Amino acid sequence: MRRTAKPARVVHVIVALTSCLWTNVTTVADDWPQWRGPQRDGVWRETGIVEKFAKPQLDLIWRAEISSGYSGPTVADGRVYVTDRLVKPAQVERVHCFDSKTGKTLWTHIYDCPYAGIRHDR
Repeated sequence: MRRTAKPARVVHVIVALTSCLWTNVTTVADDWPQWRGPQRDGVWRETGIVEKFAKPQLDLIWRAEISSGYSGPTVADGRVYVTDRLVKPAQVERVHCFDSKTGKTLWTHIYDCPYAGIRHDR
């Protein structure tokens, strides 16, 4: 069952991550496949990090509209995963999987997730 979000915010984090992946610098980067990184310690061990970009603003590679949520994106194996939450018509959470090069939605999983004691009529 696939639902469409009402006007949603654009995930700028995904765009920034994707843009960084496609700068003119050739690097091999470690995946960040889980919370706080590969070793779950919040330490970024990359070398050869770009200190300054060639332009003041990175070119937009792709964007995806999602609703608000409680997590940041995870990038691994050429895919970007991110979650969001819809409250109308029903309270559900979604997990989205995007192709990191094109932004194409590869799949979306939707599940019921009612939060007790939270008003959504404001």
